[in-house]
Amino acid sequence: MLSIRYTYQARDGVLGLLGSFSLLFKNVFLATAPSAWVLYLGSAAGVCGELVGVASRGVISKLVEKRHLGAVFGMLAVGEGLVPVLSATVFAALFTKTLSVFPGTVFVLSAFCCVLISCVFVWEVTLDSVGCEERAVANGSAEAPCPHLASPGSVGRGSL
Repeated sequence: MLSIRYTYQARDGVLGLLGSFSLLFKNVFLATAPSAWVLYLGSAAGVCGELVGVASRGVISKLVEKRHLGAVFGMLAVGEGLVPVLSATVFAALFTKTLSVFPGTVFVLSAFCCVLISCVFVWEVTLDSVGCEERAVANGSAEAPCPHLASPGSVGRGSL
């Protein structure tokens, strides 16, 4: 992720969006696979899926005050521990119920969850962009008012 951020100056929200689209395509491929080779294609499509977790932690770390980071990341770790247990239970029950009708139902549900995640990252990216435009108008400056538009070595939101 660091190399992508330095090379393309991508923000956390954009990387999260890339990851969520990657997972979305993976789940669509897995849900609609007519033959075995499409399963491999789906796995290849989901290679950037891990960016979702990394990008969401990056966004959270920039939105939360420094003194609350430990508590927030602690709660995030609890959620990351509970979600696989709960989702495995739900997906197993759903798969059992829909196996005779459409075996790819669990992947469709997972793809729907990826759509929701993508919407959150689109909201975060557009919210950040709108805030930059408002700061530029308020300052009356023609320069880039947002740190993520500055060089990768700068300090602030969107930088390392």
